[in-house]
Amino acid sequence: MMNEPDGSAALAPFNDHPLDKASVTVEVEVPEGWTVVSGGVLEEVREEEQTTVFRWSMQHPVAPYLIPLGIGQFASRSEPDPLGLEITTWYPEDLDPELLDPFTDQHQMVRFLSGLFGPYPFETLGAMVVDAGVGLALEHQTLPTYDLSAVLETVVVHELAHQWFGNSVSVADWSDIWLNEGPATLSEWLWTEEILGVTDYDREVANNYRLFSGEFFLSGDTTAAIERATAIALREFYPPGLPPADDLFNYSVYGRGALTLVALRDYLGDSSFFAMLRTWHETHRYGNATTSGFLSLVEETGGTPARELVESWLYDPLPPPMPGRDLFPLGHEENSPSR
Repeated sequence: MMNEPDGSAALAPFNDHPLDKASVTVEVEVPEGWTVVSGGVLEEVREEEQTTVFRWSMQHPVAPYLIPLGIGQFASRSEPDPLGLEITTWYPEDLDPELLDPFTDQHQMVRFLSGLFGPYPFETLGAMVVDAGVGLALEHQTLPTYDLSAVLETVVVHELAHQWFGNSVSVADWSDIWLNEGPATLSEWLWTEEILGVTDYDREVANNYRLFSGEFFLSGDTTAAIERATAIALREFYPPGLPPADDLFNYSVYGRGALTLVALRDYLGDSSFFAMLRTWHETHRYGNATTSGFLSLVEETGGTPARELVESWLYDPLPPPMPGRDLFPLGHEENSPSR
């Protein structure tokens, strides 16, 4: 079930595309002593002669790849829940619960993200932990799935942000995947800013900029060294608005997608920027959206210059300058060794 964009058809004959959203009921019969975990509300647990039937219901529309399913010997615990979301963590019975500490602050994360993006869009929330050695997490709707190695505070924030960007508002085409991953990665940095301060946020921005500009790969201050570093960046990273089908989840859609939003936040200011994101979610909630629609909203909010700024971040081969942050592409006169 941790396969994006292609995998849920292994469970059922789905049309495995985010445009084909629907309410879903998952009913599974398992041997006695086993548990079935899925998203939404657990409506029934029915004991048969030697088996147990679990029925889960997801009332809000969900894309097939976002349907969670875990079958095994799970334990569960309730997390702090002043929000009334029935926050539950499911995990293997033999797992040390102390490894689950990052989930205890989910209510604080949801409250923080709700203040930025609008009310949490679903009726329940939780986490499912598996020790599968896959080294990743996936933002299944209402119940993100985490490999044990991915149980980290920043990852939890990332997957929670997807409940707004990716789950409630899904892409209409996989080529617009930055609309999911850019805001989720930005949310990690915003949580860092909230918890640790703006200096740490600025450090995340600068480190990512230096990666995509090629400065991270620089091994000297000669013209040849600059050209080599730039060539590596161009080879390793695609513009986030143009990911190829065979490298859809290139880190650019995460990090440079987030930088796109940082640049827009810097341009618009916090009030207009977060109001725009709340409008985006409210307008497309439980549906699908496109980059062209996002660009229209950006232009409506900040005019043609704001749209052109976002377009340059999404489509230019290398990231544009960020003069307000003293960040410039390699070879730019403001970034020359003699400066």
